[in-house]
Amino acid sequence: TTGAPALLDAGALTTAVGAEALARVGSGEVLLCARAAGTALGLAGCDGEGIAAVLGGVGACASAALRDSSVADFLAALVGPTLQLRVVDGEVQLGGAPGVWVFDFGGGSSRDAEVLVTLFDGGAGSSGVTSLPSARSDAAGCALVHRDALAAVPSRDTRGARATGAVDERGVLTMSLLDDVNDSAARAASLTLNENCDPDVRVDMAAALARVAANALGASAAPADERAGVCALGAMIGGSVCVPLADGRPLTGTWQGVWLARHAEGAQDARIAAQLLPARAQTTLSVSAGGRGAVDITEKVRDAVSAAAGGSESGAVHVFVRHTSAALVLGALRSARELEEAASAVVPRAWHYEFFRHTAEGEDDMVGHIKSTLLGVSVCVPVRGGELALPEGAGVLLVEHHDGGGWGGGSERQIVVTLL
Repeated sequence: TTGAPALLDAGALTTAVGAEALARVGSGEVLLCARAAGTALGLAGCDGEGIAAVLGGVGACASAALRDSSVADFLAALVGPTLQLRVVDGEVQLGGAPGVWVFDFGGGSSRDAEVLVTLFDGGAGSSGVTSLPSARSDAAGCALVHRDALAAVPSRDTRGARATGAVDERGVLTMSLLDDVNDSAARAASLTLNENCDPDVRVDMAAALARVAANALGASAAPADERAGVCALGAMIGGSVCVPLADGRPLTGTWQGVWLARHAEGAQDARIAAQLLPARAQTTLSVSAGGRGAVDITEKVRDAVSAAAGGSESGAVHVFVRHTSAALVLGALRSARELEEAASAVVPRAWHYEFFRHTAEGEDDMVGHIKSTLLGVSVCVPVRGGELALPEGAGVLLVEHHDGGGWGGGSERQIVVTLL
């Protein structure tokens, strides 16, 4: 990398994974992990330099809450150093994008950026596809598509399991937007997990995401257009969500649902693909952040992996928080204490009074939902020889966005750890 985004296209990914290995996998996933500090991975259809310019604007909005050296750390955590891609019939699926952009926020000098690649075989019958109703998928804004998305879940029970999301396996379910959800120029939509009850949350979310993009465009030091703003939202939020399963059902929290967030008008109807990866072990942790801020839970995750892997196995560990006002990121430990403040600079509490409808639960609530969607509620970390293969200087961070923990539940957050 030279400071500008580098593109890993389908050919490069096939070479990295190995064509023979891909051919042996009927359906599965590839997990990519950028190991260098300050680097991140994103799928987006338009010019990588335009996206990077918008992301630089996001960093400028956050910079008041950060030391200069931490802006790169914040952007790398926001976009994320890992990315999961579907494998179908021996080919890596890129969701309509020309490839995977490798963003280097750490400086302008040329350097090598290692990307660790892990291939998972889902096995026969482990994938499925569903189409979303056009009324939910063809207009800008946010729609709750939880039940529709779960219709893609592979199941042998044809008498109702698809409606409930019941499957025969314990593991992790990845739901991804397929290629035809986006036009040829931009990733125009994302999947996210957030509040499943009050529709005002979805109205506020759509307005807030549009404002995040507009503010970033205004603060960008390099030229960028609205299309790049749309792509940047897609790169930050992502085109897939990953949910742990136990006893055949998704382990989403009480208030969590799958959303389709459409960032622009005019894109095609959406289809969602589901991929199930079986688990080797699974456990649930209870963690308290004690209020707004970030908590390093790396050792707790490492202990869970060590207990299950026995010190010799490779694969990955999926970590998921079952709440809508908290997040999980792979972030730099040196700047963890500033992470939530930076997110709050991008999504300020002033919006609670300016345009939010969902206001009954306090001024920290709706901004917490937005920050949770931007940062994400799960991470997937490669495991090599029974050890976490984390990016340089990074850890698994629980980010609490509420002043005093979750609504009605105190400060304890439930975190599901699944070894794949």
